[in-house]
Amino acid sequence: MAHKYTEEERQFIIENAKGITTFQLTELFNIKFQSDLKRSQIRAFLKNNGIRNEICSQFTKGCIPYNKGTKSICKANRCSFKKGHIPVNYKPVGYERVDEDGYVLIKVQDKGTWPERWRPKGSVMWEKYHKKKVPKGYVVIFADQNKLNFAKENLIVISRNELLVMNRKKRFSENSDITKVNINISKLDIKIMEKRKK
Repeated sequence: MAHKYTEEERQFIIENAKGITTFQLTELFNIKFQSDLKRSQIRAFLKNNGIRNEICSQFTKGCIPYNKGTKSICKANRCSFKKGHIPVNYKPVGYERVDEDGYVLIKVQDKGTWPERWRPKGSVMWEKYHKKKVPKGYVVIFADQNKLNFAKENLIVISRNELLVMNRKKRFSENSDITKVNINISKLDIKIMEKRKK
């Protein structure tokens, strides 16, 4: 329940806030006014009224940590990781998994961010077939919409603009030949739009 401060109580807090902690101020306040306010209530009053105790609670330059010079205060327990420990859920490079959208992801390295470690298998296979990286701003799609068909002729690189047009116009087909024709139509649509903008 919110406490309604009297003018005397307000003045007491303002005069005594500097140089002491909110814990000490709460104790002083409760003794003086025979109340049982919580520390959080006093802290809220200070915050709401813009009153600072001016105590620097941050570590300052040259501050010596309390545990300096100590080594292994706590002994290792059964939950502690030991040097060279391999987690139970560790997956080796080359491991494959299927994400929630049905795409196969393959682990390509152990270090780095998640996208650096795990890559779509379609992109990895396209790069293997063509011996070059997928260009920036481009994506690999499956011509027949089968996310498990990694045949060379089924993996096509298209720009993100082309992907946008293909999705908007619903031009993807389970027939790979139709998809390839629709990609060319989408490229033409983009050229027409670019001409109109000029």
